[in-house]
Amino acid sequence: MDFKSSPVIIKAVEIAKKLDLKIFLVGGPLRDIFLGKRVLDFDLAISSKVKEFGEELAKELEGKFIYHSQFLTGKILYDDQYIDIAQLRDEIYERPGALPKVKPIADIETDLKRRDFTINAFAYDLLADKIIDPFGGIKDLKEKKIRILHEKSFFDDPTRIFRAIRFA
Repeated sequence: MDFKSSPVIIKAVEIAKKLDLKIFLVGGPLRDIFLGKRVLDFDLAISSKVKEFGEELAKELEGKFIYHSQFLTGKILYDDQYIDIAQLRDEIYERPGALPKVKPIADIETDLKRRDFTINAFAYDLLADKIIDPFGGIKDLKEKKIRILHEKSFFDDPTRIFRAIRFA
């Protein structure tokens, strides 16, 4: 299925336009599209208004929305499908393994830089209809390489070690 024709994506783009938001498809679902896998869930990154956007999208899809203000994120359960929504953000880890402190930001490239691996650090701009891949994630995906984005990655979040093994 072409993900752009999904009712979730169509409604999400309509709402983003109405609320004057930037909206991107990110993370595992986008990676899976490039791998030719079936995509069941969506991860969306938006420029602001997570709560308003999530509530409106959940209403349109007749789903349930849960908002996590501490992390600027939300989740919609819709027809046995999950839609994760996150505001573009940066993270600071005060100590290894601690939960991150997040701050809202305006650009997708900074948001992508905080992610675990290059293969999860590219985005599809749903309004401009283009891929944003500042760290070579698509190339790494094709070459089956797992690369971190910064040297403190495993110190910040030790669970990334297990994710690396899972992807290997």
